[in-house]
Amino acid sequence: MSVGVGGASYQGYAAAAVALNLRVTQNLVLKAGAGTTRSGTVYTANASYRW
Repeated sequence: MSVGVGGASYQGYAAAAVALNLRVTQNLVLKAGAGTTRSGTVYTANASYRW
């Protein structure tokens, strides 16, 4: 499992984000994240499988 955080600023606008990666098996990885600004929040989800 890994967790990432980030932040950014551009011309007076600011944003923050957090993401989580979880290896369920050797081949299956789940990812989830969220980012936010004053304008709103965005959520992401992803699953990947390799063979």
